[in-house]
Amino acid sequence: MIHPEDRERVMHAVRRHLDTDDPFLEEYRVVRRDGAILHWTDSGRALRDASGRPVRWVGVATDVTQRRSTEVALRQSEARLRTLVNNAPVVLFALDRDGVFTHSEGKGLQALGLEPSDAVGRSVFDLYAAHPPILDNVRRALGGETLTATEEVGPLAFETQYAPYRNERGEVIGVIGVATDVTERRRAEEALHASETRYRALFEHNLAGVYRTTLDGQILDCNDSFARIFGYASREEVLEHPAWDFYVSAEDRKATMARLKEWQTLSNYELSLRRKDGSLVWVLENGSLVPDAKGELSIIEGTLIDITERKRAEEQVKHLAFHDVLTGLPNRLLFNDRLTMALAQAVRRQQRLAVLFLDVDRFKVINDSLGHSVGDQLLRRVAERVQGSIREGDTVARLGGDEFIVLVPGVGGEEDAAKVAQKILDAMRIPFVLDQRELFATTSIGVAIYPTDGEDVETLVRNADTAMYRAKDQGRDNCQLYTPAMNAKALERLSLENRLRQALTNAELVVHYQPLVDLRTGQIRGSEALLRWQHPEMGLVAPGEFIPLAEASGLIVPIGRWVLQTACEQIRVWQEMGYRDLSVAVNLSTRQFLQSDLVQQVSEALASSAIEAASLDLEITETNAMQNAEVAVSTLWDLKKVGVSISMDDFGTGYSSLNYLKRFPIDRIKIDRSFVQDVTDDPDDAAIAAAVIAMAHSLKLGVVAEGVETEAQLAFLRQYHCDEMQGYLFSRPVPAADFEKLLRKNRKPGRRLGRAAG
Repeated sequence: MIHPEDRERVMHAVRRHLDTDDPFLEEYRVVRRDGAILHWTDSGRALRDASGRPVRWVGVATDVTQRRSTEVALRQSEARLRTLVNNAPVVLFALDRDGVFTHSEGKGLQALGLEPSDAVGRSVFDLYAAHPPILDNVRRALGGETLTATEEVGPLAFETQYAPYRNERGEVIGVIGVATDVTERRRAEEALHASETRYRALFEHNLAGVYRTTLDGQILDCNDSFARIFGYASREEVLEHPAWDFYVSAEDRKATMARLKEWQTLSNYELSLRRKDGSLVWVLENGSLVPDAKGELSIIEGTLIDITERKRAEEQVKHLAFHDVLTGLPNRLLFNDRLTMALAQAVRRQQRLAVLFLDVDRFKVINDSLGHSVGDQLLRRVAERVQGSIREGDTVARLGGDEFIVLVPGVGGEEDAAKVAQKILDAMRIPFVLDQRELFATTSIGVAIYPTDGEDVETLVRNADTAMYRAKDQGRDNCQLYTPAMNAKALERLSLENRLRQALTNAELVVHYQPLVDLRTGQIRGSEALLRWQHPEMGLVAPGEFIPLAEASGLIVPIGRWVLQTACEQIRVWQEMGYRDLSVAVNLSTRQFLQSDLVQQVSEALASSAIEAASLDLEITETNAMQNAEVAVSTLWDLKKVGVSISMDDFGTGYSSLNYLKRFPIDRIKIDRSFVQDVTDDPDDAAIAAAVIAMAHSLKLGVVAEGVETEAQLAFLRQYHCDEMQGYLFSRPVPAADFEKLLRKNRKPGRRLGRAAG
């Protein structure tokens, strides 16, 4: 019955009682018949007879199995609690009514640098005097309040629970408490809060649109940038709409969702979406599928960046690659592409097409004199006029500079192409008004027809260009159809230009002088220096052949400088021969007149030849003067300050107004030969010549008549008091040596004007 492990101990206790009569009280285990183990407490004693011999045992055996189980459980609980207290970051403490620690234990003491015995017996008001919030909480607890508070001790944080304990009368006789070290938890909470704050800041203030949506299109959240991208006033307004509202089409939405479901991510995905007002916005999207609360991939999180401006810039770059920046017209690359396609279509349909090559006449004069700003304005206006002169299906492009080209598909032949060209010519003849200034800018046009004049892009453009140069040679402001003979002319022109470049170096250029005769005295007053080209193989090249070429190529600038220097040196020679009052007139070409250092060139030529400025007469054509009248006025006054004389050449062939004529600081005008040659036969020319002479005299200007070839013309000029003349009637232009012979004959006293000499 007694458990075998306890039997010896129990029997020993019985014998001790019998021997000593000590009280018998033992607890032991009993094994029941069913094998269950019970705990008994046995209290008994032996009854003895008169002789003291034990005769009977009396006692009480109590079943304490339940109590024993409870005690074991309690000890285990206490052990667990002790283990918890000793290992958890807590402090268990008790205070009496005066705030003195009566108990203190727990691992949390280590964090405070204390041992359990360090606090017991000490007043909390002394130990934590530097921590008023802790003392306030103790006072509240001693006052009967149960509370929980977070308290800080140096770098540590504790969550402390205070509970007053009372005596049987309900009086507070102390405080018990548990302080849990929450330093790490608090740091984690602060880190989490900081992280959430950063995330929220990134979310709210991100320039990119941040969003969370479901797969079925519900917008769960977004930031203000997202709202701004789509033109909404706030994120709250966005949340009222499904994400599907932003897609341009159902096809776009399906394609995006299919891509997302397949790859579970969108990386640098570009698409066009719709704003609130219906306008389109290009976005760059990065997003991915993320799990919801159930772990299912049903949430889309991502960002959108508005790339509309970048897309516009890309389109602009593409546009600039194929269009002229200044005019917005197609450039050479795009024109060649369209011409290639038009040629393929013409082959299929057995049609013709025309290519028109345009060059703005005298554009460089305008650009150099009025400035690039005005030149650019003019080119834009030219582009507008050409565009307004062609059909909707035609193409006009700018090749660069002042060159334009037009593609006219489906023409019937040369006549149709010529009509288009004529329409452009007519439009260009209307004066341009730029910056309150009226400008004249005509154009020269060359035309090439497919398939007659070429069957590929390069040939057609080249031949149209060749025809355009022919139009230039024919006086500008006209249209020329290409002919094969023009190629030979173009090659000849190129060869001539190359030879002209060598002419200065090889001393092939010479200056001839044509006398200027005073009609009152018949004496040679001076001469006009005229350029001639004596080529060793070609002989004497006519000025009309090489001077326009020199002007177009820019060679006229160094040539003009050489003529000016040569003429000044010749003046010195003649003056040293005794002809002190003799002057020489030098023509200024268009390009030369526009040179910024023209005044310096003239001054240096005068200084190096040691002649008086009054001996030099500079001639500028009426047309050149009026190309940019304001600049001409300024330049002429600067020249006038040097002391030279100034003449306006070819008067009557341009379009000068009396207002500008009055402002130009000129000394004389020269009536163009086109008026002089018919003064005896054409009443209109006679009236014009007479009026010009009278007008000039009223302005106190001298008058020179050019191209006088007959006595009748001479008589007319004398009748109307023309001052001077030059022409074959007296002498053709001659070399300096021959001119000296004329001087010697003419300047003798009494020598009068007679027939042409030589």
